[in-house]
Amino acid sequence: MAAAIAEDFHVKQLQIREQLARAITPIHLTTDTWTSPNDIEFQAINAHYIGEDSKLHKALIALVELEAGYSGEEVAKYVIQTMEWYGFGDRLVFITSDNHGANDTLCRAVAEAVLGWSLVDNRLRCLGHIINLAVQAFLFAKGEDAIEEAERQSQRSKRDVDEEIALASVKS
Repeated sequence: MAAAIAEDFHVKQLQIREQLARAITPIHLTTDTWTSPNDIEFQAINAHYIGEDSKLHKALIALVELEAGYSGEEVAKYVIQTMEWYGFGDRLVFITSDNHGANDTLCRAVAEAVLGWSLVDNRLRCLGHIINLAVQAFLFAKGEDAIEEAERQSQRSKRDVDEEIALASVKS
């Protein structure tokens, strides 16, 4: 049974790879990580594109266990490997992810691996994640310190990239 599931999965992967090759638009990625109740960390990588049928498609193209933990190097490794396997690195436009600092590292690595891909122009922050942080702080805060901590967390990694963008614009 496990072999049949693995074979079916591989057939679906090949079909999606072919669909991505025939997509009429560039490819956009969303990625997110989470920890399961039994403390296993996972990363999901989704592709978004307009197919040759002129319809919007989205596909889960990778779901990997982060055996070395949730670090920028680890998530970058899997995103880059996934892009290479599916063969669309030269067609990648946007990556949407949350504000975690690991995703800043991910985008820096993609910018180094994909010619012409710009961290400044092509990294999108997940608005849903930002809104979720604000709502949780509002709903569950037990005091002003909790609200300030939520605000600090939502700004933490944003500052790193924003400072990098400001420095890059001054240099050019």
